[in-house]
Amino acid sequence: MKAILKKYKITKTILQQSLRPTQYEISDLEVLGWCIYKTGKISVSFIVLHDEKKGIIKRIPKIKEIEESFLDAYKGSIYFTPKRWEIKIKSAGNYKNVSYYFDNEVDPIAFKSDIESLIEKAEEKGQFYI
Repeated sequence: MKAILKKYKITKTILQQSLRPTQYEISDLEVLGWCIYKTGKISVSFIVLHDEKKGIIKRIPKIKEIEESFLDAYKGSIYFTPKRWEIKIKSAGNYKNVSYYFDNEVDPIAFKSDIESLIEKAEEKGQFYI
């Protein structure tokens, strides 16, 4: 981890410009740890991830809670919404919550386990300072 952090020299600017990983990328990324990003009076804790293939740093806010739900089919006047499963991730601090939707029952279970392992790895690796 130290070699990667020294190689990429993670600064506040790089962390600010990094993107959130997609639901398909989360299982493939290496966890570097977590850090606190401060801007003025606001501080947000991020889990920092590294994509070895592309050499890109990605971030996701520290996760407070994960909720699972099932959304039944809905026939509105204009739109039809099929049955789908939802994983809602509530972030710690003042950050927006994110929902991920799946068409089958297997994918949300795998995604939830990926997120839980991501949280465990970030706590295991520990905090680093920028």
